[in-house]
Amino acid sequence: MQHRKLGSQRSLAALARLERTFQPEQATPAVVVVIPLDQRTATSPFAAALAVLLESVLPHPVCAVDTDGTAQPLRRLLKSSGAGDLVGLAASHDATLRRRSVENYVDMAAEVPLASCWLDGPGAFPPNVFRDAVWKLRRRFPTLVLDVPQGVPRGTINVACELASHVVLVGDSTDIGHEWLHEGKSVLATLAARHAVTVVAVGGHDDVRTACAHCAVTPTPPMDVGSSGGSARTALTASSESVIALSEVALRAITSPA
Repeated sequence: MQHRKLGSQRSLAALARLERTFQPEQATPAVVVVIPLDQRTATSPFAAALAVLLESVLPHPVCAVDTDGTAQPLRRLLKSSGAGDLVGLAASHDATLRRRSVENYVDMAAEVPLASCWLDGPGAFPPNVFRDAVWKLRRRFPTLVLDVPQGVPRGTINVACELASHVVLVGDSTDIGHEWLHEGKSVLATLAARHAVTVVAVGGHDDVRTACAHCAVTPTPPMDVGSSGGSARTALTASSESVIALSEVALRAITSPA
């Protein structure tokens, strides 16, 4: 199996450890939705790294999805060429009939196939358009990683949560309170009851694992995002510790009950 690097050579050892414990026959197609738990934590670096890792180990195709049609943060992190058109995909009759036609609306040259809004017409897309696009994407890419950063309209967030098989809540380790999740009033209540929600504590240590009696809490170092080689291109790197944490989340996400 070919490895896809997450920046650092040190991450290869962590990927190798994941591959030794990973059983492809246990993997189920998944819609993994990454959402911020607080107002200051960025989801996109984690979502991008998770998509890269899942594509490295899953036996079926994986696609990352930018739900922020305006800023499109995954384009920078996954080295997108600028191709892709989620709105066009939702409207395409051809993509409904032929799975391969879905690729015409996805940036297949990105580090992981990336579905994002058309660059010449960026902006928020209606929830029904987003739902239709995701339905067509799943016909070609059984596993999707949806990045839902700050600023995405509530309607789109609700649709993403309804479509999710597993949700990852990313927050700062000093503020990962999520009691609301287990009160039964959230759109995520059903997933939480199925143990299909993981809380990621950025900057946390092993002691945060016991912070919640109802769902898994995984500590992780921050993902490193910066310019590559003095250029304007953004580079995403992950330490071995980050990849080990990503591996935990990935295994939980792809073995969640449907």
